[in-house]
Amino acid sequence: MRLLTIAILTLFSFLGSTTQLKAQNTEIPDTIVMLTGKRLLVNVSGLTSTDIKYFIPGDAKQQTVKRKSVQMVLYHTGRQEVLNKPLFTMINEGDYRSVIITEKPEEVDGLFPSW
Repeated sequence: MRLLTIAILTLFSFLGSTTQLKAQNTEIPDTIVMLTGKRLLVNVSGLTSTDIKYFIPGDAKQQTVKRKSVQMVLYHTGRQEVLNKPLFTMINEGDYRSVIITEKPEEVDGLFPSW
């Protein structure tokens, strides 16, 4: 009888430890990318028209961030939700987007051709 009790307790402790390991390994956080470029590793719990509600892993307190200050949410499933465009984009000097066309002579006064 004592041997059976020990076997059952050992089995339950083994099953309990494997489920804890499984829960720790599969808990991949979501990522909130702020407009400033800062990334928050969180578990998103909800999106409203004005806020994003989330939990920091290991903390039971729900927190919120304004939706207008978030660029995108990257979910742990791989889905991306773009909420706002970034504040600025880095443009290389030779990029066509850095060229400004003007017909006002005062805007080009003092410049010289680069050829």
